[in-house]
Amino acid sequence: IEGTQYWYSSCATNQNWLAEAIDTVNSLYKGCGLDSCVGIYASESQWSPIMCNTSQFANYPLWYAHYDNNPSFSDFTPFGGWTEPNIKQYEGTTSICSTQIDKDWY
Repeated sequence: IEGTQYWYSSCATNQNWLAEAIDTVNSLYKGCGLDSCVGIYASESQWSPIMCNTSQFANYPLWYAHYDNNPSFSDFTPFGGWTEPNIKQYEGTTSICSTQIDKDWY
């Protein structure tokens, strides 16, 4: 969840859209072996204006980005009902074997 320019101006509309998208993915991928096949990619700076900091989705795993080159969760500040993350993207646009990647830690 990022890029306020890509979302509706109404948090309620955004929340409804995300809930429907999650329901659709879960109904299509029931065979993933989990209660849900969905995780949320977001940061507090994007989640708050787009989703009004709702905690409605806090039961889904959180993947957040903070490009501090520190592969740890020590910088995480709770938001949106999440008290801890599952994955951190700690470095972006890194070249490995002539391929551009982001580095994640979990």
